[in-house]
Amino acid sequence: MECCRCHLTYSNKLSVGPLSMLCKKYSFVFALSTIVTAALFASACPFNVDAYAQGTQTVLKIDVKVTNNGNHDEHGTIHVFRSEGVAISKWLNDVYFPAKQTVTHTFTFLTSDIPPGSSFTTEVVYGDDIFKRVDGKNSPSSIPETVSIVIP
Repeated sequence: MECCRCHLTYSNKLSVGPLSMLCKKYSFVFALSTIVTAALFASACPFNVDAYAQGTQTVLKIDVKVTNNGNHDEHGTIHVFRSEGVAISKWLNDVYFPAKQTVTHTFTFLTSDIPPGSSFTTEVVYGDDIFKRVDGKNSPSSIPETVSIVIP
């Protein structure tokens, strides 16, 4: 009879004997070495996870910092969209803006949607439909773009 993992031949009389133990040992060693190799590769070879998930395309990250200078907490929406009339947008609803504090939220776009040199608009809507807008541009650098908006 042939072992399913190491393809060694043994008789049924030895199925619980040393040969079977040897096969189990090598299966464990192989599994352990695979896990260790994957962990070493992940720690030694950092890569852009978002780009990897999207294939070979790179991403644009936009960090939106909203500072509430008012004395009252606010709730609202953050909306980021491409300015050139292209229907590319992302939003985050029911965002909490605590009084006298700054909150930051990151939006991720493919650079094919907002290529370098293209402009985008960030909008915060809060209270009774009060809104503030700030325009930005995707620079050729690979660092995240930062947009700061102050609400009263």
